[in-house]
Amino acid sequence: MSAVNATSGFDYSTLNAKAGKAKDSAVDMQQSFLKLLITQMQNQDPMNPMDNAQTTSQMAQINTVTGIQQLNTTMMQMMAGMAGSQSLQAVSVVGKDVMAPIKEISNYTGPGGFDLGVVLPTGHTGTKVSILDSAGNVVDTVDVGASQSGYTHVNWDGKLPDGTDAPPGSYHVRATTELGGKGQEIDVFGWQKVESVTFSATGPRVQLAGGKIIDFADIAQLR
Repeated sequence: MSAVNATSGFDYSTLNAKAGKAKDSAVDMQQSFLKLLITQMQNQDPMNPMDNAQTTSQMAQINTVTGIQQLNTTMMQMMAGMAGSQSLQAVSVVGKDVMAPIKEISNYTGPGGFDLGVVLPTGHTGTKVSILDSAGNVVDTVDVGASQSGYTHVNWDGKLPDGTDAPPGSYHVRATTELGGKGQEIDVFGWQKVESVTFSATGPRVQLAGGKIIDFADIAQLR
């Protein structure tokens, strides 16, 4: 099993630098506002002093801007925590079997079939999961009822239409659903082993035993 790539694409030092800059910017704005307010008060017309309501409004505006910047800093810190947590979760799947998008079962030894899964759109009027041999011929079809939606478990029993066991070999899988009177192809999920995890700017990615690399978010189940 390959080792986990320990180089994370999430740069905490960059995050901290951004948070520091945001804090400095907020302080600078407050100091500039106070200097301006003091200058206005020092140079105001004694016969026509500044309106208290206007001064209060200006102070409320600077407080609002400061509050927004502080909120942005807090959100960045929360995002850092979530990214770190997701990275740890991704590492934990190394060596395990996961349900991920698949197009081929290349090592079917039979008999007994295999487990699959599909994500059914709400409102579909029927979905068919087709099993094809290496030549592209449909050897069996599994119907999924229209009453089901979301992630749905599908099992092919490994039987051909005549009741005999399908021979060992490579099989392709394909799913088509009817939605709004039109047929559309959807992903089929199958069990695959995770060999390693890498980290990119967009988040953790998982390398499967067959060499395919997928986003961590594409995993539907694990065992």
